[in-house]
Amino acid sequence: MLEKEGYTVAAVDNGAAALKTLERERFDLVLMDVQMPRMDGIETTTAIRDREKITGGYIPIVALTAHAMVGDREHCLKAGMDGYLIKPIQPATLLEAIEQLHLVSAGRPNSARAEKIVLDRAKLLDRVDGDMQLLGEITKMFLQECDPLMASAREAMKTGNAGRFAYDIHTLRGMFRSLSATAAQEAAGKLEELDLVKNLEKVQAAYALLEQEAQALKAELGGTIDKTVASSGVM
Repeated sequence: MLEKEGYTVAAVDNGAAALKTLERERFDLVLMDVQMPRMDGIETTTAIRDREKITGGYIPIVALTAHAMVGDREHCLKAGMDGYLIKPIQPATLLEAIEQLHLVSAGRPNSARAEKIVLDRAKLLDRVDGDMQLLGEITKMFLQECDPLMASAREAMKTGNAGRFAYDIHTLRGMFRSLSATAAQEAAGKLEELDLVKNLEKVQAAYALLEQEAQALKAELGGTIDKTVASSGVM
């Protein structure tokens, strides 16, 4: 199924084989069967993360499990996995999980990341009932508030202030949602799923992506203000 979507797939039957394969080849993602023989998915993920501390780099890992016991998801995330899917897995669910990781693969030029919508203008106009003046006011308010919130979140990340960080990111996500800013909203959502204290490196990487999406959004919205001013004749 993944090959039909343009991905190159390599399969192994146990954790030890997975580690050897990762030593020889570079991959963009690992789909980790938690119940593998010899060396299960938790052990394998721990070994991968320990190796990355020495060699550098980071590969996203999504857990695939036949169990849905209480605490299983937390156990997988604590081991260093980035996602958690329960078997039987529907193709659409798997593809959505992969897309949420914002993978960029050289072998897949039409990647999900390239298709991300920075600003859904049609949906945004529908939200304001086509009122261009209201759209301009909302846009200006966002542009005034975005940078201070991003700066506050950045400082909270540096100082380990998890409460402040969670509040800022949640506020930003709501603002992105109200503007129909799909890519930035998803990036903020990814940050909300991460634990600042336990997964600082992941948070830093996800925050860097959020900054990129926010910059792209501000550029789009700047053009929206220009068009709004031109159409209303306001100086």
